[in-house]
Amino acid sequence: MKIRELITIVQGHSTSSKKSLEHEIKEIKIDSRMVKKGDAFVALQGKEKDGHNYIAEVLKKKPSCIIVREDFKVKATIPVIYVKNTLDSLHKLAMYHRRHFDGIVVAVTGSCGKTTTKDLLSHLLQTKYKVLKSEKSYNNHIGVPLTLLKLTNDYDILVIECGTNHPKELDVLGRLVKPDLVLITNIGTSHIGNFKNKKAILKEKLSLTTTMDEGVLILNGDDPLLRKVKKKGLEIYKTYNRKSILNLKAVYCFFERSIIQFEYLNRDYHIEFLYPGKGMVDNLLLSIECALFLNIDINALLESIRTVSLSNKRLEKISLKNHNYLINDTYNASYESMKGLLDILKPLPEQKIMILGDMKELGIYSKRFHQKIGKQLKKIENKKVYLVGEECKAIAKQDQNFQWFKNNEDLIQALKKETWKDSVIAVKGAHAMHLDEVCEAIIDCY
Repeated sequence: MKIRELITIVQGHSTSSKKSLEHEIKEIKIDSRMVKKGDAFVALQGKEKDGHNYIAEVLKKKPSCIIVREDFKVKATIPVIYVKNTLDSLHKLAMYHRRHFDGIVVAVTGSCGKTTTKDLLSHLLQTKYKVLKSEKSYNNHIGVPLTLLKLTNDYDILVIECGTNHPKELDVLGRLVKPDLVLITNIGTSHIGNFKNKKAILKEKLSLTTTMDEGVLILNGDDPLLRKVKKKGLEIYKTYNRKSILNLKAVYCFFERSIIQFEYLNRDYHIEFLYPGKGMVDNLLLSIECALFLNIDINALLESIRTVSLSNKRLEKISLKNHNYLINDTYNASYESMKGLLDILKPLPEQKIMILGDMKELGIYSKRFHQKIGKQLKKIENKKVYLVGEECKAIAKQDQNFQWFKNNEDLIQALKKETWKDSVIAVKGAHAMHLDEVCEAIIDCY
């Protein structure tokens, strides 16, 4: 893309010479630290940082051009492009890339399990296609356009994660992404503090299909709300019921693995999936449904499942000394995923060391859902419970044997005094609780 083309796309203006506008742009960057010679830099204005404050640093790296807001005047030898809103410009550039992509776009959303499903599906599709997927969990109004900017016709399929924590956000992302297929993992309580109820969350998730006059919707048919979804014009598949590509026969969840039995095209198949828990199985089934729809050979698919390796900090198992092992599930925590972890741990005969932090963005529902976790904990035998964070006080009040700590530092000091053998140590909490620090301390001690 040439600079003059970029100016047309973002509807900006520049006082630079026509000759300088013929230079090619390598990549579009928003992080001043990542800018290289020939890149275009977009100065985004966020709550905590403003890209305009780093223009001097960026100019030293010899970018091809920079995009800034109209009232920010810059003296530079390279083209400076002035626009009304730099975030809007980023979105326009992303839409341009999407509009010129000839392949298939699969969008993944839901209350939890989005990143895992995105990673699983991408892995399965790579047996046949060249796949671009969202990095990490870049799923918001900035992360999504950054992924779209990498989209070229060298790829066959884009698998992109779309998240939301406020109403109307997925409507915006849907218009950027314009998906051909949408997968919805579940409708849970994540961010429910910003929504009226779960029906409002369902409405938000479905708004990702705003631009779809036709296409495919693949849903977790075991979810009470998704089970009832109808959408005119869309081809809908639901796991766990007759509106499914495969005929599910049985699911068995153990601590070491999950087993899935199903029928497909009049033949029986058996999967051993090396990740535990009903939530993981749900994510895998959605990915299988989509992969089969996109013509992945069933035998290639089964072989691919054997080599799955998911992002760390999601039910990550780490062997420790004295026959202990750690479950690092600190990436994030909703009520559903917290309960899912407890369901995995409950039947284990070993001593269970449960280290739990606050679940965030629950608003007026926070006390209620933390108390529900407390009730689940009380049903588990042979355990020790350590809690950290203000919201977890609601759990601590339910049992005098539950130990509560104000912060991670106090918790870590207490854990260093403990001696465990033959135990399962599980750590989980909201991303904002930074409980990966606690995991690192446990690994150092054990």
